[in-house]
Amino acid sequence: MATETLPKTIKLLHSPLLQGESLRSLIKFFKACCVQGAKVAALSFDSLLKTLMGVVSENSSKSTFIAVSQCVAGITIQEDKKTAATVTQLINNVKGSASDPIKEVCDG
Repeated sequence: MATETLPKTIKLLHSPLLQGESLRSLIKFFKACCVQGAKVAALSFDSLLKTLMGVVSENSSKSTFIAVSQCVAGITIQEDKKTAATVTQLINNVKGSASDPIKEVCDG
């Protein structure tokens, strides 16, 4: 799943059609990946967070920023022990460079 399915789902984040039920289903998928993260390192919370945050660039569309931010929120809620640290990290990203695409995710 980590080598075949995950890269394909990441590509979906770039689609302007990803909204509503399809976005909610993708968020559920990423939450389920976090549950499997104890068994598969590529599906761990930290790995998924890094992958999701890596999706955005200066050229990403607003819909991509919104989808990524909702997926990040979904996996962050899934991982109770890492929620506070992740939220603090995201707040610090917002306070950082104005041109940083990660800031757009945090504002999304």
